[in-house]
Amino acid sequence: MTKKKSKTEACRILALLTALLMVLSIFGTYSAFAEEEEELKPVEFDFAEFAPAKLTLEGEGADAQGLVFTFELTPVDGAPVPSKTKAELTKAGSFDFGKVTFTEPGRYTYKVKQTTKEAPEFTLDDTVFEIHVLIQPNDNDELYIMTTLGKEGTEEKPVEIAFKNTYTREYTELTVRKVWDDADDQDGLRPESIEVQLLADDKECTSVEDAVAVLSEKNDWTYTWKQLPKYQELTEIKYSVDELELDDYTVIIDGDAEKGFTITNSREPNVVEITVSKVWNDYDDSLKKRPESVTVTLLADGAPAKIDDATVTLSEKNNWTYTWKELPENSNGAPVAYTVRESSVPDYSISISGDAQKGYV
Repeated sequence: MTKKKSKTEACRILALLTALLMVLSIFGTYSAFAEEEEELKPVEFDFAEFAPAKLTLEGEGADAQGLVFTFELTPVDGAPVPSKTKAELTKAGSFDFGKVTFTEPGRYTYKVKQTTKEAPEFTLDDTVFEIHVLIQPNDNDELYIMTTLGKEGTEEKPVEIAFKNTYTREYTELTVRKVWDDADDQDGLRPESIEVQLLADDKECTSVEDAVAVLSEKNDWTYTWKQLPKYQELTEIKYSVDELELDDYTVIIDGDAEKGFTITNSREPNVVEITVSKVWNDYDDSLKKRPESVTVTLLADGAPAKIDDATVTLSEKNNWTYTWKELPENSNGAPVAYTVRESSVPDYSISISGDAQKGYV
């Protein structure tokens, strides 16, 4: 009876020991896992290494326009924020967003886009790139990195983050026209040609070879500058014109670069006045034959002058005198020869003396 009891107690002790070993084994396993998790070291993700980015510029002079190209990286759904999220370039080249530290396994996404402000003559790349980062432990219980790239809204898998901006030079043209207001060059002072200076932002234009244009009858006093750069460093160029020195004329310039400019040269023609006086040599009208009036015509180069009052009447009412005023001194650049002619008077002979300067009698 005693042996049986001892055997039973031994079995019970053995069972307890077995259970205890199982519990210890379980806790030991969890502890090992815990220790394993604690041993995972953070891993550093360097965008310059795993997701480098670059900008290329297409078009001559693209990097000389003063445009600052900006880019931005955005973490998605709580992804760790890197040391910098913005980048700037003033010319083609590479850029990155620094580094970020991952402490836990997982899948992380970042988006990269261009934030450059719209600028004339530039077509900006609006692609949104996606950086997919997979962080997981390897067989040595170390975190390692896997990276893939994508483009938002497409299935495309680019091999690099590459933006391409295109620069296309825009051109304009400007026309200048000359107008003369000088009574059809009555005095013969109009030059055969004049020179017009093209101005850019109120300064002499140096970017074109024909900045000084010659206007004459050969080109109908008109000139058009073509292929003029429309912008300089993102700012529209303000074109205007100026006439080089011209004596004896006043200058008025009106218009604008879009509609063209008109240069008007004006001068008041030279004028003279001619006086005619009637003198009677008839012994104070002793024979009572003197008429009440006579008719006198102003002649220009031997023909009746082309004016409204070319023919006038002289009488006692105007003291037998008349003065033509504001008469053109010249015609086609040559002096006009002014004379007078009196209509015949019955019973009288006619004698005319004097000249245009002193007057006629």
